[in-house]
Amino acid sequence: MADMRVLEALAVRRAGSSPVPSTKKYLLRTSVCLRYGFVICPMKNSRNGLAVEYGYLLSKYPNLRTARKELMSARKVHLARLRELAASSRDFVPDYSPESLERLEVWYNTLLSGRRFRRIGVTKSEFQAMISTYFFQLVVNNHRDFRWTVTAYPFLAGRYEIGVTDGMFSLMGTGLLFGPSDKRAKAPRWIRQYSRFFPSKPRRAD
Repeated sequence: MADMRVLEALAVRRAGSSPVPSTKKYLLRTSVCLRYGFVICPMKNSRNGLAVEYGYLLSKYPNLRTARKELMSARKVHLARLRELAASSRDFVPDYSPESLERLEVWYNTLLSGRRFRRIGVTKSEFQAMISTYFFQLVVNNHRDFRWTVTAYPFLAGRYEIGVTDGMFSLMGTGLLFGPSDKRAKAPRWIRQYSRFFPSKPRRAD
């Protein structure tokens, strides 16, 4: 089993207009796969490699309809819980501005360095799920072409993932936010990653 930190990856892909019938065709249509900033895709033996191992970390559901219902419900729970926790924090206000990512990262790192997650009533993985959901909601709020999406994971039957898409460009998973820190970078990592994929000004209509 590969390292858990490596498997918790973010996939960035170009979505087609029709279902992908096989892993081979999916790989041909995949533009980029990121694992903490390193391009390691397409994976020649994806059926037996990292892609499958990562798939086992995803939620399993009997069909897309059930997956969409459960994952979208979990999204609402994550955002509500984060608002509750933020109400007692002096570090972060969930206003869904890109700048709030910097304050959220400071709060997260403070909890992480002091191992204080239990003090606020959550586990580290639960808090990370809330943060990833907040990041995606921030994208949807600030970029009018983006919406939430739930899709079947192409490398492992019965597994599903949630993310955001504009119909051509999709962001799925959480690894983008929780990879190893680049100590040479001047900007906070989450702000940097947001700017990387969304360099233009927000497009949300008034």
